[in-house]
Amino acid sequence: MVCVIDGKDLLYCISKLRKRRQGIVSESYERSEKIIKIANDNAWKHEIYSQEYSIDVTDVFDEKSTEGNLLLDFFTHTLNFRETADKQLLEDLLALIKDNTTVKDGKLLGDKSESLILLYK
Repeated sequence: MVCVIDGKDLLYCISKLRKRRQGIVSESYERSEKIIKIANDNAWKHEIYSQEYSIDVTDVFDEKSTEGNLLLDFFTHTLNFRETADKQLLEDLLALIKDNTTVKDGKLLGDKSESLILLYK
């Protein structure tokens, strides 16, 4: 069995904000630990492969940027998010993105992490 798990990264923070605003209580984010526990409880073997990289989010702060607006749509799972979201949500989201990025070579970079877990007998 193959499981792909997102890490606690920029997209996780955005998802958490979106769910909180929608009144959705999200479960704790220890899915990889739960999967490994299930594997151990069933005497299954497992392998974990993790990858960390950065996403350039500089353009999301440019209202006229097609790429930035598409990236906001992707982050929020909402078509034309910048135009359709209430202003406070947009401001909160942009502040959250800014708080969870670092500046490198003049670009705002957000961390992204994923793990692939292989389970087998």
